[in-house]
Amino acid sequence: MSAAGLNLKQFIKGDERILGDSDFVINVLNAANEQLKEKYALKAGGYDFNYAIQRVSSILNMTPNEVMSGNKSPKTVQARALLCFWGHRKLGLTTIELSEKIGVCQSAVSRLSRKGEKMAYETNFEFI
Repeated sequence: MSAAGLNLKQFIKGDERILGDSDFVINVLNAANEQLKEKYALKAGGYDFNYAIQRVSSILNMTPNEVMSGNKSPKTVQARALLCFWGHRKLGLTTIELSEKIGVCQSAVSRLSRKGEKMAYETNFEFI
């Protein structure tokens, strides 16, 4: 045993990029792995940005063109918020990619994504 009371042959799971004890590190890595698996499963299933546009338009009873318009009506803003949230969190698109696709600045995508996340959870909207 070492001075710290640990057997030197005992290995502790860790990752130098994540501060915390072994259990915390394992939980963080498992959560990240689950998110990665979900993103790849969605891509493999053919779910892409165009699907997200169609899904948002069907949920909010809008046309895809209305969702992608630069209109600042409350319904369009809600649609774009949901689109940014699903595009960023579910599909793994960067905020830069989303800003280019919908024609707003990167910081607007971040704000819209947070707004879309809140909306999705409050209304129980599901991506699939």
